[in-house]
Amino acid sequence: GGAKSSRKVREAESADGATIRCFAINEHGAGLDKATYKHEGELDAKEVEVVVHACGVSRADLHDTEDEEAVFPSVPGREIIGHVRTAGSGVTSVRPGQRVGIGLQMGDENGDVLVKEGAVRVGGMADRVFVRSRWAFPIPDSLPSEQAVPLLGAGAAAWSHLSRAKLKKGSKVGVIGFGGI
Repeated sequence: GGAKSSRKVREAESADGATIRCFAINEHGAGLDKATYKHEGELDAKEVEVVVHACGVSRADLHDTEDEEAVFPSVPGREIIGHVRTAGSGVTSVRPGQRVGIGLQMGDENGDVLVKEGAVRVGGMADRVFVRSRWAFPIPDSLPSEQAVPLLGAGAAAWSHLSRAKLKKGSKVGVIGFGGI
């Protein structure tokens, strides 16, 4: 997305019944407030707990809170960079300690949602998130977080369209109006 929010976070307590510290929008027209919510239950076999190092906040995050059917509280931040703290027993794509990125995908046709914490719409402006492992992609340490974050939102959107365009090698293209890219 557009504006970036980068902040260091502290390691938190265990995954089960953990208290998540975050910034949330609690009602229409409100600003960000410090908040906490409780992660309920145990880590699912296909989930990972990711400690957040940086996230992107886009206009779409704010737009979501202006909708008549908006869900509150809402924790903004669609593009997340962090490291895996805990991985479920069925996770093979990433491992604890590994740096990962989580994009703006919010679910699939099977109802498999990216992040679900009861009534809270969860984003990256939290000290950690719990997500399905299929949405946590390894990010090389050589790529700075402030450069990786936009690739997970606007970069993914641009790539999606470009990859379907059937361009020939050497084609010239322009990408205009896509967030931080």
